[in-house]
Amino acid sequence: MGGTEKDSKAGGGDDSAQQKPLDTGMATNLKVGIADFPLYDGSVSPEDFLAQCSRLAGLGNISSDSLASIVAARCSGRALTVVNELEQRLGRLSMAQLSTSLTSHFSAQPTAAQAAMQLSRLVKGRMKAREFGQQVRLLIRRACPEFFTKDGTVKSTSVPAYNAALFRHLLVGLSAEEATLISRLKANTFEEAIEELCASPGLHQCHSRHWALPTLRQVALWSLPVVSNVMRALT
Repeated sequence: MGGTEKDSKAGGGDDSAQQKPLDTGMATNLKVGIADFPLYDGSVSPEDFLAQCSRLAGLGNISSDSLASIVAARCSGRALTVVNELEQRLGRLSMAQLSTSLTSHFSAQPTAAQAAMQLSRLVKGRMKAREFGQQVRLLIRRACPEFFTKDGTVKSTSVPAYNAALFRHLLVGLSAEEATLISRLKANTFEEAIEELCASPGLHQCHSRHWALPTLRQVALWSLPVVSNVMRALT
C-alpha cells in the first residue's frame, strides 16, 4: 500500500506536467472580438495592419477563414473599395488573396512628382465626400512633403498653405453643381465643404460631363507654389 501511495504522490508530478500546456496555451483562451482589430483605409502601407491582425488572430485562436472575413470587415475608404471589387470578381476571399491585393494596391508610395500628377487629375465623381476628401489629403501629403515634420504633423509655418491647398484641390475636383453649392453656402474651408457635401447626398449622382473644367484645375494647380514647382519639373 505504501508503494501505491508513493506512486500516487508521484502522480502529482504528472498533474503538474499536465498543467504546462495550459500555461503555454493561455493566449488561445483570450477573448478577441472584431472591434479589437484595427481599421484600415488605404492611406498607409498595409503591412502593419496585416501583421497586427495576424497577432490578434493568434491570441484569439481565430481560423484563417474567419480572419479573412474580419480583415475585410475592418477595411474602409479606398481599401474597402478594393475589397468590394475583388469580392465581386472572386467571391469570398482568402487571407492570401486579401493580403496580396491590399499590398499591391497600397504598398507602393508614389514620388512627390507622381503624387502631384495624380492630384492634378483627381475628380470626385461618384465617390462619397469623405472618401474624396481623404484622397485629397493623402495626395497633398505625398506631393508636398515640405509641409510636414518628420513625425507627420503639419509644420506651424505651413498650416495656412496646407489648408489652402486642401480647399483648392477639393474644389477643382467637384462637379459644377457641387462647386456651386459650396459657393452658395459660403463654405470657406476644406472641413466646411466636406460637411456641406455630406449633407447633400443627391449631388453624388452628377454625370461626368459636369466635372470641373481642366482649365480651372490647371489654374488652381499652378497657383499653388509647391505643386507648380513639381509640375514645372515634369515639363
